[in-house]
Formats: sequence, structure tokens, C-alpha cells
Amino acid sequence: MERNSGSANGRYGPYRPDGGGLDAETATHLQRCRSSLPSDIERGHVAFGFDGFIDRVKETITERIGGSYETHSNLLELGNQIVESAENDSSLTVEWTTTGMRTGGHTAHVGRAYDRLGFDVTAVGTFGQPMVDAFEEEFGHQTFISIAEPGYTDAVEFGEHKLMLSDTGTLRELDWEMIIDRVEIESLANHIDGARMLGLGYWAIITSMPGIWDGLREDVFPLLDDPPKFLLIDPFDVRQLPNEEILQGAEPLTRLDDAIPVTMSANRVETYAIATAFRGAKAEDLSFREAAEVVREELGVTEFAGHAIDHSVFVNDEEAIRIESPRTTDPEITTSAGDHFAAGFALGKLQGLDPGSSLIVASTVAGWFVRNGEPPTFEDITTFIQEYEWYFRSPER
Repeated sequence: MERNSGSANGRYGPYRPDGGGLDAETATHLQRCRSSLPSDIERGHVAFGFDGFIDRVKETITERIGGSYETHSNLLELGNQIVESAENDSSLTVEWTTTGMRTGGHTAHVGRAYDRLGFDVTAVGTFGQPMVDAFEEEFGHQTFISIAEPGYTDAVEFGEHKLMLSDTGTLRELDWEMIIDRVEIESLANHIDGARMLGLGYWAIITSMPGIWDGLREDVFPLLDDPPKFLLIDPFDVRQLPNEEILQGAEPLTRLDDAIPVTMSANRVETYAIATAFRGAKAEDLSFREAAEVVREELGVTEFAGHAIDHSVFVNDEEAIRIESPRTTDPEITTSAGDHFAAGFALGKLQGLDPGSSLIVASTVAGWFVRNGEPPTFEDITTFIQEYEWYFRSPER
């Protein structure tokens, strides 16, 4: 879900072997975050919809040596093999191995982060009928309501890059009518009422998502006594959508934002894809922060938080922020790093932090996750923020 940002800081930048400090903008927001971060977090109820996947994390094998094996070091290496085979009119066999399996999708990835932090999590999504054991085992203590069968994704990891091969199953057919056929409107409203935040994903997978936004706004939100303070929307890889569908999604999203403020979170490549749909080739000349401003303005959302591998940005109608994010040379896992960034930014908002501080929390949650393969506790978040500069000097950590 991420791509190389094109930074001149080197493959694992911004790494400074001389121990140099952060840029002034990042240092300012880091200090504010440290001073405003509470000693403990205010928890409560959060809700998510409407997807659900089983993710099979894999590696591709280049050579077996005895009982061990070597893997492709990056996506380009595999890509070159594919191109070479095509140029030679030859087929190509690629062996892979499964290194892990877990529940996935916006509901599971962001829900997992909040479950780890001690929130009450409600999710309505495609978890299986009956519910797949993996969802039941992980989230049986939370409130998960299944409306269809899950999708399946083979997430092939290459260090900091990945190749996602997805069978989306019923998710391509999911629309507002199917949702309210499986969950009555009053019941859905009861599950959302009182939630401090409602997260919705993924637009690129659930192509009828604009109709779902309208359905929530028209049928559910008027029934809420205590509506969410904001909506968290993740578009996912919108390169899968025709530009026309992106353009058509703007009006429903603007209407949704008029009802409840929308925070959109996307990675760099997704941001440029949306900006290009509206501005054409001119979008290629924009900085990440400028592209984010285009997306926020054209989609009519209150604010936008975007992430690249080594920095992140925030824009609303008052300010535009950029901070540096520490990379690692040895990620444990990269699949769903973007979901954890979104979870972290929303966490900052839920704690009343300003946007720059929330970006620091977002980079921290994602940074901890890729290094450890699991979401952080609040103590882990606090420690990472206190050591934030150190990670730039020690990229192997």
C-alpha cells in the first residue's frame, strides 16, 4: 500500500549517520506531541464497516539451500524476472511460502489496533456466514456482525514493498441495499450510536461505497442520539477505479462531510491517483502536500492525512503540515501499515491532539507495527514518541 517517496535521503532515509536532528517542522510537532500526550488515553466505543478479508502473508523464493531458502529482496527483482520471461516468450514458475495468516481489511486492521488499546470495537462487515473461525477467535470478545463472505488476499512481502493479490468475492457486489437487507437500519443505527468514531473502508474494493455513504447519511445518521465525532475513510488503492468513478464519488463524499466531518487517510500513490483524476497530468508536478490539498478540496472533506514511507502530511482549510517518519531496514511486516497510520491519526484526534501531534502518533503507530508485527499498546506508543529521533540514527531498529 506504499511506494518509494523518491526521497534523496537514501534507500532507508531519512537516516543520518552523523546523528543530525530532525527538520524544524518535525521537531516542533514532536515537542508539541510530547507535551500534550496524556498519561493515559480516553477510550470508549469505536465502530467500523463494511469489509473483511483473510490475509495470507507470503514470501517468494529464489533459491533453496538445504533446509533454508533465499527470497526476492524487492519487488523490482521479481518484476525483472517476469519481464525477462515475457521477452523470451517463456513461462515463469515462482515458488512462494506462507509466513502468516490473519484477518484483514479496514474493519480488522484498524479494529485490531483499537482492540489492542482497550477500546470497545463494533464492526459490520464480510466475516463469513457462519463467521470464519479466524474472525471469531480474534474478535469474539468484541461486537462483530457479519453480512457476507470475506475476501481473500495473498500479501506477498518484499522488505518494505508488497504485492497484493486479492479475491474480493462478494465485496464487489456489496451495496447499501445488501447491507440493510442483512442488518436492519434501526439495528445498524444502534451499533453506531455512541461510537466516538466511525471508520469506513475500502472505497476501491467496495465500488458501491458512494451509495453506502448516502445510505448512512440519509437513513442512519438521523436516528443517532450520539453520532460519531468524525468519520475515518480509507480509499485504498483507487488506481483500480476508473477516473470517472472517482469523480462521481466527490458529491456523495461532500454530502457525507456536511453531516459528520470526514478525515480521509491515504498513502502517497493513492493520493496522486485521486489528484490525477481531477487535475490530469498536472498532478505529477505537485509535491505530496500539494497533491493532498487537491484531494481534500476536490472531494470536499474536512481534512486529509497522507503517508509515504519516510514522511507524512496533513491538510485542512487552515494549515498544511509535513513531518518526517522513521523507516526501518528490517520490517517485521508491512501489510496494513497504512491502516495503522490511519488508526494512529484517529487516536490522536480522539485524545484532543492538534493535527501535527496526531501525525506524530500516526507515524508512531505505523512505525511500531512494521517493526514488531503487531499493534502497539499505549505504553509502546509513549515510549516510541520519547525515542522518536533515535530511530533516524538507528534504521536497523
